[in-house]
Amino acid sequence: MGQTGQELRIAVLGAGAAGLTCARILHDRGRAVTVLDKGRGIGGRVASRRVSEVLAFDHGAPSLPENMGIPDDWSNTAVPADRLSSSLRPWKPFSGRKALSRGRHSRLVGVPTMNAPLKALAEGIDVRLGAEIAEVEREESGWRLILSDGTMLPVFDRVISTIPAPQAQQVYAAFPSVTEPLSAVKMAPCWTVMLAFEEPVDPGFDLACNPTPLLSLLVRNSSKPGRAIDQHCWVAHARAAWSRECLEMRADEVLPLLLNEVGGAFGRRLPSVLYAAAHRWRYARTETPLGRPFLSMANGTLLLGGDWALGPDISHAIESGAAMARAILEELRTCLV
Repeated sequence: MGQTGQELRIAVLGAGAAGLTCARILHDRGRAVTVLDKGRGIGGRVASRRVSEVLAFDHGAPSLPENMGIPDDWSNTAVPADRLSSSLRPWKPFSGRKALSRGRHSRLVGVPTMNAPLKALAEGIDVRLGAEIAEVEREESGWRLILSDGTMLPVFDRVISTIPAPQAQQVYAAFPSVTEPLSAVKMAPCWTVMLAFEEPVDPGFDLACNPTPLLSLLVRNSSKPGRAIDQHCWVAHARAAWSRECLEMRADEVLPLLLNEVGGAFGRRLPSVLYAAAHRWRYARTETPLGRPFLSMANGTLLLGGDWALGPDISHAIESGAAMARAILEELRTCLV
């Protein structure tokens, strides 16, 4: 194309862990990167919802793996190391008598919200929110991205896609070489409910796994460091099978069902509810991953990855994002030799 690696325009689709890991590595090595995401905020499923100045809920990923430190690829990041480390704190949830050994181990959480570390990663990068990709077209000069509102973006030389595999199947429907392997990836939905009570409720745990037949997780959100401890906030996740069965129900239909389950997990009548809302994650967790860090086509000018490539955890998303960044950088070094 007659351009240097620095002049190439690179689009990263998705402002979650995979996309921002990839964008950070490329940006800090002098590449022109634009991150596009259909959401209103950074973080993807590492998400928080702020309802008021004091009420906030981590309604996506409840915590990060204990062994997830700052990845090697971030060691030379332009973001100050203390900014990244200060946005992560250990959390030691009490899990009740049946899980005391696990309760002594810490997890990591973002502070003051779960997506704080990803916001730090996005510093200085061109991130455009509310930009939903509807179609990707291959042109002689590169890749044309078309938004859902019909807007056609300038041509990009490289596209790195980290959107969920089922959505990617639709966006890249014209490219069987990637849609066929994508069809093997399975992702589970999750209905989540966010609750704030007017008075404390103490069921004897901060975190419970599979507390009822319908709930996979129940978390005392306000037990996490950096949260308002005088706010009695809880987040519950429904099991995948039930979420899939009720996928197309309205949030106001799902809410009372899950509220009843929370009461069953507490084993007592619930206090007065100050706030309650349900949220549907259509692609919450990877059940069957691709089995490799990413897919590649068109001589490595289009890469597709994310947590769905390797597994269900944020560490899998980070690994996939870093692998795609390394692939782009290696390809550019080869071209310039």
